[in-house]
Amino acid sequence: MKRIISLLFITALIVSCSNQDNYEIPTDANGDVLLTTISTATTTGITVLDEQFTVSAYLPNAKSGDVMNIELLQLQIPSGGTTTQLLPMTGTQKTATVGSDLKATVSYTRTEAKLSKVGDYVVVAFNGATDYAKQRVNMIAATTVTSPQVSGTTVDVARTSEVAYFNATVVPAAGTYSGTLVAKRKNGTKGTWENITVTGSNPFLVPISGNDFAVGKDTMFYLSVLN
Repeated sequence: MKRIISLLFITALIVSCSNQDNYEIPTDANGDVLLTTISTATTTGITVLDEQFTVSAYLPNAKSGDVMNIELLQLQIPSGGTTTQLLPMTGTQKTATVGSDLKATVSYTRTEAKLSKVGDYVVVAFNGATDYAKQRVNMIAATTVTSPQVSGTTVDVARTSEVAYFNATVVPAAGTYSGTLVAKRKNGTKGTWENITVTGSNPFLVPISGNDFAVGKDTMFYLSVLN
């Protein structure tokens, strides 16, 4: 009886091995194995000063002329749910045709993407019969500000008459900023906002002097408005 059980067990092993799935490896006209890379995507990005953004996807497994279905994904609470999930946004569906360079490009306005403030983001998803790509697009600030500087050297501002400057640089994602910058400041949380004379033309120089600080109110608040 033990011998019969052993033979049956070996037979079961042989049968199970013979039922494995075989996957076809893609080859070219000469029978050589085709090696492809994974898809990638890039974006022009968007700042609070920009009205739109563009995303371009490289789709190495697609063919020229393939149509990609594109939509935006954003954090939402689904109907009947309690937690946010990355879900398709209604009304954001578009199509793009893959070119001879195996790229497909799409643009969205900030209104379409519902991007209103720094930190908002969407995910652009490309879906086709032969390839797929996605790209996250974050809305970022257009202005960067340095620490107080004098002649390009960072300084600590003491309570003296010495004047240093913040360098405020405005860089939109699209084009060059040619507007102006209006700066305000107040001393202490209960202080009154007052205008500051700004010099330069991107980077703008926002002055700060030790004499501006009142005793007992060593926190100076600054506010900038782009025009």
